[in-house]
Amino acid sequence: MARPSIPLVSNLTGRLMSTAPDAAYWRRHARDPVQFYAGVRELVAKGYRWFIEVGPHPTLLSMVRSGIEGDDALLVPSLRRGADDWQQILEGLANVYVHGASIDWAAFHEPYGRRRADVPTYAFDRRRFWIQTSVERRGSLATGGTPLEQPLLDVRVDAPVPIFRARFGAGSQRFLFAHRLFDAPMVSAPVYAELALEACEALRGQAQTTLDALEIVAPLELADDRSTDIYAVVADRGDGTLAVQVVSDRASGAAERDWVVHARACARTISAAESPPALPPRDLASAGYTQTDVAAFYAALGDLGVSLGPEVAVIRELWRGPADDVVARLELPADVDTAGFALHPALADAALQAVGAAVAGRRDSKAEAFMLSGIERLSILAPSGRSVWCRATLRDADAQNSVERRGDVVLYDRERLLASFAGVTLRRAARVSTTRDAVEALGYKVEWPVRDPAPANCSYGAAEALAPLDAIHAAADDTLRRAEGELGLAVYGDALPAIDELVRAYIVTALDKLGLANGSPIEPDAVLARNVIAARHKRLFGRMLEILVQGGVLAPPARGRYEWTGARPQPLSPDALRARFPACEAEVTLLERCGVALAEVLRGDVDPVALLFADGLRDTLRRLYRETPFALTMNRVLVRALQRALEQIPASRPVRIIEVGAGTGGTTALVLAALRGRRASYVFTDVSAGFLANAAADFAEHPYVTYGTFDVERDPVAQGFEPGTFDVAIAANVIHATRDIGAALRHVNTLLAPGGTMLLLEGTTREPWVDLTFGLTDGWWRFEDTELRPSYPLLEAATWPGVLARSGFGDVRVVSAIDRIGRGGAQALIVARSHTERAVVYAQRRNRRWVIVGSDTPLGAE
Repeated sequence: MARPSIPLVSNLTGRLMSTAPDAAYWRRHARDPVQFYAGVRELVAKGYRWFIEVGPHPTLLSMVRSGIEGDDALLVPSLRRGADDWQQILEGLANVYVHGASIDWAAFHEPYGRRRADVPTYAFDRRRFWIQTSVERRGSLATGGTPLEQPLLDVRVDAPVPIFRARFGAGSQRFLFAHRLFDAPMVSAPVYAELALEACEALRGQAQTTLDALEIVAPLELADDRSTDIYAVVADRGDGTLAVQVVSDRASGAAERDWVVHARACARTISAAESPPALPPRDLASAGYTQTDVAAFYAALGDLGVSLGPEVAVIRELWRGPADDVVARLELPADVDTAGFALHPALADAALQAVGAAVAGRRDSKAEAFMLSGIERLSILAPSGRSVWCRATLRDADAQNSVERRGDVVLYDRERLLASFAGVTLRRAARVSTTRDAVEALGYKVEWPVRDPAPANCSYGAAEALAPLDAIHAAADDTLRRAEGELGLAVYGDALPAIDELVRAYIVTALDKLGLANGSPIEPDAVLARNVIAARHKRLFGRMLEILVQGGVLAPPARGRYEWTGARPQPLSPDALRARFPACEAEVTLLERCGVALAEVLRGDVDPVALLFADGLRDTLRRLYRETPFALTMNRVLVRALQRALEQIPASRPVRIIEVGAGTGGTTALVLAALRGRRASYVFTDVSAGFLANAAADFAEHPYVTYGTFDVERDPVAQGFEPGTFDVAIAANVIHATRDIGAALRHVNTLLAPGGTMLLLEGTTREPWVDLTFGLTDGWWRFEDTELRPSYPLLEAATWPGVLARSGFGDVRVVSAIDRIGRGGAQALIVARSHTERAVVYAQRRNRRWVIVGSDTPLGAE
């Protein structure tokens, strides 16, 4: 009830208060309209350009932005839902500080007992001045230690940190010298992996079964005439995992050491395969595989300079599959000692050779050398014998000019899975003719190129000029409301329940073929243990049972058992459904194709990817993504959101757009039509290069479109993309199909310029027909972020803002009709903006060039 001691704008009048508020004022304040926008305009008129919102999450700043002209305003949230409170406050404080605010730093640091320290003003020369220990001064770590009983490691070195040594020489097992490049013995990736696992076992006293992010940093050449010492250095990360580096001393005992890191990885223990892959059929010939000459394969490697001795050239049979996969039988020679190895490195080496065979067997392949550079995850699940089988599959069919090939390998004994190598990465090696050149060509060096300063009149795109999210949301929501009636979304209210009944019928028929629909209770764990259903379909099987429970065919589970209720589905036939609901013809046709083969898919006899993308279904998929009411409506909404985002940007100003996971181009076609007459660059990407050729033909009339492979689950920079180079990113029904949604979103955010906008189309409900089509593939169930997605790949609409905030995005808006029309509004458009403070700034001072990077960029994180 007192007069304000600092200037205060009233929400009742929208003006500065000059008198003390009385009871009548507060009564009017509670009953009359809020004049917040007028208050913002009052402050702007008086020269205020900085606004800080005090509250648990920014909700008012968007209204503030709409009341300010120009782009020099500073809008800072104090807290943000889903973000760490302290970190958010510090970011806000830093933001106002770098814009010129005066901060009482002494008061800020007072509670923490900190003191100010001067730092040098000159550049660091990067010279080491650490005092050497006595062990270090000896130049070699091999002079003392505890003997080990491991297949390769022989000593735990006396050192302050866990260091383990292996000595490869005349008395070592010969397979270590059997992997040769231009006749020089090279340490193979499986040997690095074995050293890492042995070191962790020696430290922990128990076997570590999984290596994550195994990276080959630099090759190591062995000597035939002398011993080579290799060390595994282990560090406990404090989260149950161990970080391992495999190193050697290039100076070989000289007074000054020259340590080289050859490989690094992170080790942990798992009890079973997290996403069990499919095993190939027993009868390879009947499944379309053709046997290949093993000798010719090894001869082709020899022509490229890679010679493999009999200890590691252990592929005995080689079969090529119809999907460019390779199945091989591996068998070690009788004189190779397998004692102590859970998976002998020679068998692992041969399994990786199978990936090379898959690459070489592609129709578009050339005679090129590809060298292994890393493995995302190596898991050993059971001890292997001397003879095993392996299957190598290419994860994507990269373009011919790609420097990388990626694939996966499983090892098995015809009955069970023994080991898996996920994300095997091969890099094209330069064509060389000598050992030294080959060794140099195998590795990639990290260099800091000089970047010219940006000229004052340069424009790097249009991200900062995109429309406010509130305006984009309003335009998209209005389009959705109008399209609901125009494009017939209401048909799904009647069609989907009828399609659900057909889904249940296909499930019951498949279970009957598998001997599970005979009236006896279903115990999922027992079914999987008997291999009636392939282990990799565990999540799909659980979802199928859930669908039957929802339809009253099964009773809810009790003590892990599902009882039949006696009810049976009574569906319309596919033809009757297509006649009754012609708008849903594509959904019904796709479901029919997959439903009749459901039992065979569950057993592992039919590849669901080949089923979905067979030639006869390509037109169906095209119609599904382009012509169904779902697709027409949500693509129209996305296009309208993009148009509104670009509305205030002159057509002559370049706009940079990337589409992630563009697939069949259903969304692309409408977006490109909306970009006519505008200066734009559009990058069409997908993880599979198989889509790129079709897209290039479909969109040949748009010369500003380029095409390339991009895996959203991997660092974009490692794939040749520069960070911060796109104004808009589009991803239609892509992000959910990843192992970790947060990581995928961070990768997209890396591509966006500060202030850039991401447009996502995502399903937000569980649809049974989707589960019995796309849900048959491993990709649908491959998620590993189970804290976020415990049992299903799709997120509800209300969950997305928090996930995006934790992934580095700022404001988020969700456009959805599910509250109005139920299942007809199962898809949502999510619009998210990249933080503007993530800027990359170029400057020049005293003839020195600098690059300044925000701390939330990948480089800043380093």
